[in-house]
Amino acid sequence: MRDSDNDGMPDRFETGNNTYFYTFDTLNADDAWDDADGDGLTNLEEFHAGTLPLEPNSDWDSGYANFIPFYGYEIDSQDFAPLDRRYAVDQDNDGMPQRWEIRYGLSDTTDFDAMDDPDGDFLPNKYEYLQGTEPYIPDTDLDGVNDFSDVFPLNPAYSYDDDFDGLPNALEDDPNNGLSSFFSGDASEDFDNDGLNNIEEFRAGTDFNNPDTDGDRQRDGFDIVPTDARYQKDNDFDGIPDEWEINNGLSTTEFSWFSDPDFDHLPNGMEWQAGTDPNDWDSDADGRDDNEDPFPTDDRYQDDQDFDSLPRTWEAQFFFSDLDLLDAFMDNDGDGLTNTEEFLLGTDPTNPDTDGDGLFDGDDPFPLN
Repeated sequence: MRDSDNDGMPDRFETGNNTYFYTFDTLNADDAWDDADGDGLTNLEEFHAGTLPLEPNSDWDSGYANFIPFYGYEIDSQDFAPLDRRYAVDQDNDGMPQRWEIRYGLSDTTDFDAMDDPDGDFLPNKYEYLQGTEPYIPDTDLDGVNDFSDVFPLNPAYSYDDDFDGLPNALEDDPNNGLSSFFSGDASEDFDNDGLNNIEEFRAGTDFNNPDTDGDRQRDGFDIVPTDARYQKDNDFDGIPDEWEINNGLSTTEFSWFSDPDFDHLPNGMEWQAGTDPNDWDSDADGRDDNEDPFPTDDRYQDDQDFDSLPRTWEAQFFFSDLDLLDAFMDNDGDGLTNTEEFLLGTDPTNPDTDGDGLFDGDDPFPLN
């Protein structure tokens, strides 16, 4: 990206964050060292961290007694995880945020439990947090391989990577892919000449042997969303597809990832990712602004106290606990689907055969019909 004043901040980042009370200068490198929002991070540090240079609390996380406050919120420089609004403080400095420890019944005042292993998977609590696995479930993705041994512990389709190239054995051993689990060099190759090497194809979910995975006539390496034919271009390189910007009345020539026209504290880039309306602070019209709503596109649900991705009212309906994260991974009716999968599919987590056709929901290709 162009950086006219060589201050380490792309011109589009600077122009995209101009407001009536602070203006970046693409020809003056001094503004890289300003702290425009007073959160303790310079503008340049905000750019590298991915936080908002004009918002002292980028993830808008609020409300704990031991927070260092900025109008009741945690400012970015004091925020343990400045881009994750769930986590702001690590009181005992053990590498695990306070709220995560409280959720799992760990101590938030002493650091001794960082290296404990309550589920016996040989992965200490600290590392469970860092890789997103469950500290009380030895096999988070339920693929039969414990989290310590599983190279892909959050993906049940993959477990091992013998050549340590980032590509799973199951993928490399498939003869249709032309890869090898004994040769790490194939990860950096670009079989279909689409501008993405094979490891990038894997991470993007694209086809190693098809230069245009979604068939939109745009090579995957130049496609803003290579798995969705609706989106092909990003003229202003702000990470938001032009087609989405046009549909929502935004500019395709100005960097607008961090802009927030509806003042819901959810910038345009995050609105795009969440599927919300960048011009409406309450996309689902349920009375709760998009940034505070864990289900911002569904007006039936507004709360998820335990952050298990199951709505409070849904859990209450089926007599689950909204204070227990682990029930999201349970299969109460023994039909082969976790409660989270039941919620996403719309099936009954207390009835193994929701549609009464004689097939368990987990085996039924059409469990609602």
